[in-house]
Amino acid sequence: MISSVEPLISVILPVYNVRPYIEEAVDSVLRQTYINLEIILIDDGSTDGSADVCDRFGKEDNRVRVIHQKNMGLSAARNAGLDICKGELLAFLDPDDLLYEDAIFTMYEKMAETGADIVECDHDLYIKELALNGSRFYKKVKRRHRIPISAGIYTKPDLFRMRIDNIISSCAWGKLYRRGLWDDLRYPVGQNHEDVDVIFPLLMRTEKIYILDKPLILHRKRPGSITATYSVKNIRDKALAYKHHTDYIRALVPEYLDERDLVNFCKAKLTSLIVEYVRRSLRIVSDRKMYFACYREFIKDMASNVAVRERSFKIRAALFMVFHLPPLVVGLIYRIYRPFRVLELKVFDRS
Repeated sequence: MISSVEPLISVILPVYNVRPYIEEAVDSVLRQTYINLEIILIDDGSTDGSADVCDRFGKEDNRVRVIHQKNMGLSAARNAGLDICKGELLAFLDPDDLLYEDAIFTMYEKMAETGADIVECDHDLYIKELALNGSRFYKKVKRRHRIPISAGIYTKPDLFRMRIDNIISSCAWGKLYRRGLWDDLRYPVGQNHEDVDVIFPLLMRTEKIYILDKPLILHRKRPGSITATYSVKNIRDKALAYKHHTDYIRALVPEYLDERDLVNFCKAKLTSLIVEYVRRSLRIVSDRKMYFACYREFIKDMASNVAVRERSFKIRAALFMVFHLPPLVVGLIYRIYRPFRVLELKVFDRS
């Protein structure tokens, strides 16, 4: 049963140079059917007018708190929100995403009914944005779990395996949390891919999580975002985060997981990294030589966790190309191979 006294829920939005999106994002929080909200906007040194938009919202609605700080990055902005939030429960929203009107209430309702420490929802995805007669239209694609999962409560060790299978996302957004989970837990400042570094420590504190098979957020993939930036720092930070991620999984063996879980995670991540490397090999990248050298080192470290006998022929062939051929040549080979790959997948799907 839901209590007649609704608890205060803090919604933390880090803001940095997102002027085209921030107004829609904040409006989507203000329009929530759940009223008892504290909306914390952390302006992380914006220079494009985003700070003025934040201040306007702060004057128009007393639920909005605005903090201005010098630019220190996404982690520092989220941490600043965590340091001052007063809610019993909390959620994060990226400043270019949108909440559906019943998002907070739906997640709170499930948390109140089940006693879950975290409720995670599904999301729709912007994949295209078109301008027509001054209006914007979004093509939406519902997120599909790679492994089918039923809505409901999950506890340890299932929630750890669900993280390995990417059913539980590492993203801060898309979840409602009990505030106590974040006591003494903060994001690593100055590091990209910070969500990956925090999710396992967070799950260690979680007794049960409720998975909602319902999209409650519209998530935007946009050029220029941190994860879409091809830089040496980005790939080094990603490598560091996934090293820690692998160490967390290894530490869960044998109490919660077994060696096969670790191997499966490393194989999946190795495959993903090779695919990323190949697809990016023809892209324009600043400091190209250093970027791909760092990428190869990242792949080498992940490959060291997977015994040769566990690697398929395709993976072994791809590793040979990555380590022995220039990125440009790897990209050209991929261009030639790609039509055959599409045909192979179609044949496989029909069988």
